[in-house]
Amino acid sequence: MKRIIAGIVMVLVAGFCWGQQRLVVPPFQNRNSGIDVAQMETLTDLFINAIQRTNRFEVPDRDALAMLMQEHKFQMSDWSDDTKTVEMGRVLNANYIVRGIVSKIDTNVYLLIARLLDVNTAQILDSDELEFTTVRDARGKMDSFAQACLNNIRTVRETAQQQQRTQEQQVQRELEQAEQERVAWKNKRWYLGAFLGGGSSTDIYDDYGIDTFTYESSLFLVGGQAQLQVGKYFAIEVDIGYIAKEIPDFPILFSVIPELTFQPGPIEINIGIGYTAVAGFNAEGSLGFHLGPGIIFAEYMFTMEFGWNSGRDIVTNHAGVVGYKIGLKDRK
Repeated sequence: MKRIIAGIVMVLVAGFCWGQQRLVVPPFQNRNSGIDVAQMETLTDLFINAIQRTNRFEVPDRDALAMLMQEHKFQMSDWSDDTKTVEMGRVLNANYIVRGIVSKIDTNVYLLIARLLDVNTAQILDSDELEFTTVRDARGKMDSFAQACLNNIRTVRETAQQQQRTQEQQVQRELEQAEQERVAWKNKRWYLGAFLGGGSSTDIYDDYGIDTFTYESSLFLVGGQAQLQVGKYFAIEVDIGYIAKEIPDFPILFSVIPELTFQPGPIEINIGIGYTAVAGFNAEGSLGFHLGPGIIFAEYMFTMEFGWNSGRDIVTNHAGVVGYKIGLKDRK
């Protein structure tokens, strides 16, 4: 239960921890493309605007980035060095950096290569290319290009959402497992157990009207129990035991009892009337409680047996027993 509560708390906390990560886009590097400075700045701005439209990252614009670089005394040429790029990214509190290089690959055909760098790991996560003929042409393609560059990034929000889904699934699995464990003892086909107890016995002997004798004694009972759960509310129980009494009598208990059975919550209630091996009947009522893998139960047994030898013999036994039984096979 503590694990389930902790899982729920983590799910709730995750929902309040979402935020935006910072992505820095340095000015695109011009590699002998023939494009002038103003157009290079425009290409950089178009790319920054496309990223901002995704609403996934905090992206400082060119002017803000220039001020930050000046404040920390970084040079524009430092962006071409991977080690310095990572260092600058950490100083600027950036999670990712996208470096762009523009070159000319044919007459009036240009190529923009964008590399996505993870500041924390210093690894390049992705590299994408955009072919264009004019700045206007690049503008029409920039949104899809920016999206392609960011496909391998999971934002804090997306990560938190995934963590929340994972936590919810884990909590749900633990709740289902706890529920299965809670009711597993109810879904058994067979129950086997043992019991012991004591009580009293009354033997009334009638010598066909000549004389009548009544004997009373205490008894001790020990035995085993098998219960077949036929349906949700019906079972057949077999009791086999040994009865020790002060008055000599047939010492073996063997009863077959059809029962009504109820299992509300952690409780089991059984009521039944059946047949005993020595020409009589047996009535039982038991109250059990789920404990560990099985059921601890207290049971009242009443048996009445009839004998017809040299006279009429009626034996009644009252016994209270306690026992424990375990389910062996799941019901389908």
